[in-house]
Amino acid sequence: MEQGNPNPLKILIIAKYDPTFDWVHLSLQEQNYTVVGRVETVAEASKRVQRTHIDIVLADTSAVGTAD
Repeated sequence: MEQGNPNPLKILIIAKYDPTFDWVHLSLQEQNYTVVGRVETVAEASKRVQRTHIDIVLADTSAVGTAD
């Protein structure tokens, strides 16, 4: 039996909502990562990172490249 990491990495996703997001979220959880949320802009991600410990920011480059 595989033993889970007692301190999974916390991931914040920058992406507009898309059904693929649900698949990515579920896949990450199955690998014992914690998805702390999804935001749509780098500015929102910056605010979240200042308030919460985040280990990894996973960005959809099409979402990051847009000016909001």
